[in-house]
Amino acid sequence: MAGHPRLGNYFLFQEEENTPMHRSVRGGEIEGGKLSQHVRLDIFQPGLAADRTFADQLGAFSISAIKLQHPNILRKITSINEGGQLATVSEYLEGFSLQQVLDRSRSEGFPFSIDHSILVASKMVTALSFAKDNKVNHGFLNPSFVLISNEGEIKLKGFAASSALRAVLANHTPIAEHFRNYLPEAQHAGSGDNARFDVFASGVILFEMLTGEPFYAQGRQINARDRIMQTPTASDAEPIPSNIARIIVNAIDPHGPESYRDIKQMVSDMDSLLFSGEYSPTTFNLAFFMHSAFRSEIEEFTTRIGEEKTKDYGALEKSISSPSIPVPSASAPPPPPRQEVVMPTKMADRPPQQQPAKSKLPLIIVAVVVLAAAGVGGFMFLGKEKGPKVDENLIAQQQALMAEKKEEVQKQKEMEEELMRAEIDALRQQLADQQREQEMREKEELEAQIKETEFKLKLAQEEQKRKFLEQQIEEREAQLQKSKDEPEKGPDQSTRKVVQNDAKPVEKQPTPTQVPVQKPNTQSESVAKSPEPTTTKPEPTVSQKPAETKPNPVVETKAEPAPAPVRKPPVTPEEGELVELDEYVNIPTLADRSRMLEIPPKAVRSGAFKQGEMALFLFEVLVTEKGKVDDLKIMRSPIKPGTDDFGMEEEAIKYVKRLKWNPGTKLGVKVKVWTTVGVHFKAF
Repeated sequence: MAGHPRLGNYFLFQEEENTPMHRSVRGGEIEGGKLSQHVRLDIFQPGLAADRTFADQLGAFSISAIKLQHPNILRKITSINEGGQLATVSEYLEGFSLQQVLDRSRSEGFPFSIDHSILVASKMVTALSFAKDNKVNHGFLNPSFVLISNEGEIKLKGFAASSALRAVLANHTPIAEHFRNYLPEAQHAGSGDNARFDVFASGVILFEMLTGEPFYAQGRQINARDRIMQTPTASDAEPIPSNIARIIVNAIDPHGPESYRDIKQMVSDMDSLLFSGEYSPTTFNLAFFMHSAFRSEIEEFTTRIGEEKTKDYGALEKSISSPSIPVPSASAPPPPPRQEVVMPTKMADRPPQQQPAKSKLPLIIVAVVVLAAAGVGGFMFLGKEKGPKVDENLIAQQQALMAEKKEEVQKQKEMEEELMRAEIDALRQQLADQQREQEMREKEELEAQIKETEFKLKLAQEEQKRKFLEQQIEEREAQLQKSKDEPEKGPDQSTRKVVQNDAKPVEKQPTPTQVPVQKPNTQSESVAKSPEPTTTKPEPTVSQKPAETKPNPVVETKAEPAPAPVRKPPVTPEEGELVELDEYVNIPTLADRSRMLEIPPKAVRSGAFKQGEMALFLFEVLVTEKGKVDDLKIMRSPIKPGTDDFGMEEEAIKYVKRLKWNPGTKLGVKVKVWTTVGVHFKAF
C-alpha cells in the first residue's frame, strides 16, 4: 500500500519515462476502492515546478490545450499544483514516446522503415495543423512529446507545457540543451516564430526516423540540403527517396524557393505522398513493429495494468485522508439560529417595574403592546433573515449532488462511447484485414495468370525461333546436297553426250522430269552409297556401246561428312539499340510493385461491372535501356468496342507509362525491347 504515493486525486503507480523537463508517470483515480481510470501524469522537474512564471503560464495555456479534441492529440484533463509539485494530467495511452522508440531502434539495430516514418510524420503534422486552426502552436515539438501506442496510434502532447516553457527557457539550461537539436536557432528559442518551429521540428524528426541519427549529429555548421541528400536511410542504406527528401528540405531550410511557410503546406505534400501509392503505411504494420521492439516491456505493462484494474484499493483509500472539504449531506439539520439577533431579549432589558407605581397600569398596557409588536417584528425579521439562508444551503447541497450525479453520468457516457469507438475500430481493422487478405489472394491469382501468360508467350517465341533455325538448317543442308551432286553429274553428262554422238539413237532417253531423285536420309547413307549414281540411268543398247572402248573408270573417293550448319555469332548491340527477342535477350522486369486500380464507382452504378469484379488490360510495351516505357500498344482490353470505358483505358495507359523497369539486356548490354504487362482493375 505504501508503494502508491498520491498527487491531487490520483495515485501514482509506475514511472514510464524521465526527461530533463518532466517525469511521465502512470497513475489512476480510485473510487469505491476500485480503479476508475488510468491517467498519464507529466510531473515537471523541481527546478521548473518552482518557477512561478512557468506555473502561471502553464495554467493560462491549459484552457486552450484542454479544448484541443483530435484523434492525434492526447486529451488533457487538468493541471495539478500541490505541495511544491507541478503536473499535467492527460488520458492514458499504452505505449512509448517516439524518443524511447528511436533509442531502442538505435541500441537494438532495429531501424524504422520508410513506411513507419511517413505514417508517424503524417499524423504528427495533421495534429499540428488542427491545433493551428484553433490558434494554438506547439513550439517545442520533440520526440518525447510524440506518443506511439502499442496498437500503432500516434498522439501529440505537451501543447500547454511547450507554450509555458518558452517564457522561461533562458533560465533552464539543461532543458534548452535537450531541445536544441529540434530548434532552428536555439539561442533565440524563446522569441522565435512558433509556427516556423513546428515546421522545422517536423522535418528534423522525419529525418531522424528515416536515418536513425539527429539532424545536427555532425554539428550545426552544415548545409541542410547536402546533409539530407547525402545521408542514407537506416532501413536499407539507400539515399532518402527524392520525393521525401524534398519535403524534409522544404521544412528545414527556410531560404529555399519552396520552403514551407505554414504547416498546412507540409500536410498537403504529405497527403500527396501517401495517396501516390508508392508507399503503404498502416497502423497494423506499425503495431507489429512496436510489439517486436518492446515485446518484454509490453508483456510486463499489460500484466501490471491488468492487476491495477482488478486490485482492491479500499484500505489505501481509507488510510489517506482527503484534503478536500466534504460537501454537507442533503439530510443534515439546518444550522442553529444566531442568538445575538433575537430582538425580544433586547427589549426586555428595560423592565417596567422601574417606573413609579401610579403609572404602572398604563405602562403595563404599553409594554404589552410593545412586546407584541416587537415579537411580531422580531418574528418577521428572523423569518426574513434565517429562512432564506436555510433554503440557500439546501439548494446548494442539492445542486452539488446534481452536479456530482451529472458528472458520473457524463463519465459513464464517455466510457461507453470509448468502448463503442474501440469496438468500431476493432471491427474496421478486422474488415480491413479481411479485405487486405482478399486483395492479396486476388493479386497472387492475377500474378499467377500474368506469369502463365508470359510463360506461354515466351514458349511461343522460343518455338518460333526453333522453327526458324530448323528452316535455316534444312535450307543449308539442301544447298550442301546440291553442291555435292553437281560434280557427280558433270562427267556422266559429258560421257553421255559423247556416246550419243558416236552411236545412233535407238530409243528415246527419258526426260529429266522422269528421273526420280533419291535424297539421302542421313549423312552416313550418303557416304555408303556415294559410288552409285544418284539418278536412275537407262541402260544403253548393244549398238550404242563402243566396240573396243570402256567407260571411264569412276574413281572412288571417300565422301566427307556434310559440315554442320554454320550459325552466325551474335552481334553485340549498342546500348539503347532496339533488338528483337531471341535466345540472347533477357526481357525487362518490373522494378515497381504492381498494384490494383479501382474500377470507377460510376461504372458499377451503371451496371457495366459488378461489385468485386475484376478487369485486365494487356499491353505490349517498349522498354528503353533506362527502364522507362517509350511506347505501348493495347493487346487486350476488357471493354467491348463501342461501349463506355469510364476512363479506365486512359488511366491504365497513364499507369503503364509511370511504371519503372529493370531494362532488358543482350550480351550484357542494356537495350530497347518489347515485352508485355497487365493492368488490373477491381470494383471495390
